[in-house]
Amino acid sequence: MPPNVADTEPKVEELEYNLEDLDLKKLVREKGFYGVHPEIYYPPLKPYEHKDPGHLADPKLDSLISNAEKVFDVTPHIGTEIHGIQLNNLTDQQKNDLALLVARRGVVFFRDQKITPKQSLELGRYFDRTAADGWHSDVSHELQPSSLAFLKIDTLPPVGGDTLWASAYEAYDRLSPAWQKFIEGLEAVHSGDVQRETARVTGYPLRREAPDNVHPVVRVHPVTGWKALNVQRVFTRRIVGFTRRESDAVLNFLYNHIETGIDFQVRFRWTEDAIAVWDNRVTFHAAVPDYRGLGNGGIRHGYRVTPTGERPYYDPNGKSRRQALEEEQAAATK
Repeated sequence: MPPNVADTEPKVEELEYNLEDLDLKKLVREKGFYGVHPEIYYPPLKPYEHKDPGHLADPKLDSLISNAEKVFDVTPHIGTEIHGIQLNNLTDQQKNDLALLVARRGVVFFRDQKITPKQSLELGRYFDRTAADGWHSDVSHELQPSSLAFLKIDTLPPVGGDTLWASAYEAYDRLSPAWQKFIEGLEAVHSGDVQRETARVTGYPLRREAPDNVHPVVRVHPVTGWKALNVQRVFTRRIVGFTRRESDAVLNFLYNHIETGIDFQVRFRWTEDAIAVWDNRVTFHAAVPDYRGLGNGGIRHGYRVTPTGERPYYDPNGKSRRQALEEEQAAATK
């Protein structure tokens, strides 16, 4: 998992490139692994007020829908694909509408994108400050974890290397009312110990403190107002106030519930220069490493930009996604 990226652009002397000139696709194809780990350190992230652009969106998403060649849902509960729009040419209104669409659908896919790393950082900063193996949401151990994530894959193996996402909205909705009532209001510790241990084992610098923080087990999205399950195996360690046995029993049930929920997951088969934009607050994701070790020279390469979001919170007045959609449908038929 990559470390957080500061809202600055540190020099990468080892590559002798400026960020705006960097052609990552060409670089990986010519040099293979090109990772560098400069000893550049950043201060801990400070709390701040996150302003989600989704609040400025047109509920009809007209700026996106009317300018796209094709828009379709990949599964009923999560995932939408849009054709005919280049992310490096979005207007501010299109960015606002994209924030709302991603908040509602979890993840949105775009193919054949021309956006550069420099442009990706600029796009990410519109949504806020830019900042494992198995199912996870990114850096949930931070006080204010990431809101959206933009991942561009520019080099692919001959076959394999898909990514899966699961809906945290639907994961919550699929629980029985008794389970929902039981976990609402609980809090869990999310730990940065994976990043700390990775730095220790590899000798790579830990460029920013990887803290532990306490977050609600059920959170509410600030734009949709929908409830979402907020625990995952990579960063969540224990439920506050429970014994270890109690905590493990509850968390393992919830982890298995997420990971085996094949009817609220979407699997994306990448094509070269495709981009996935997802809401990290209400989805979990997992890369599929099935191409590794096959000896076919397969390389999977890309880069990600992750704007920071608000501190997770629980609101008892929040609604389930299903409840909200039923109410919207009922209002539309009146």
